[in-house]
Amino acid sequence: MLGETDALAALRAGMRQVEALENDLVTLLPDYLAPHVSVGAIKGEVLTIFAGHSALAARLRHLERGLVQDLQQRGWPVSGFKVKVRPVMKPPAVPKQAKVSAAGVECLRTFADGLEASPLRDALERMVARHKRP
Repeated sequence: MLGETDALAALRAGMRQVEALENDLVTLLPDYLAPHVSVGAIKGEVLTIFAGHSALAARLRHLERGLVQDLQQRGWPVSGFKVKVRPVMKPPAVPKQAKVSAAGVECLRTFADGLEASPLRDALERMVARHKRP
């Protein structure tokens, strides 16, 4: 059975360890930093920390001595850490779905018709065409 293999048990234990370490680290960090930091792995006694941007990485490097001491007090075998920048990917923005009433579309059409040829008139005509109701 898959749940009983040694490799899977070791993977689960490693994941629990990383999760516990990340929870400890997050509680030690100031509130404005914590959401932008994640934990990598411990290799030897060096902890890899991923920062959301370079300014945050620099701030973490300044906090290293105190964070290492605090993590050691919590029982983590860490003597230092390496900070790597890994930007947090934001989900793509949802296109705006503005709705203009029939009266609004008619007002835009009247306004556009009263203008001389210009980029503003072209933009208004595109807006009217986009919001025209069938």
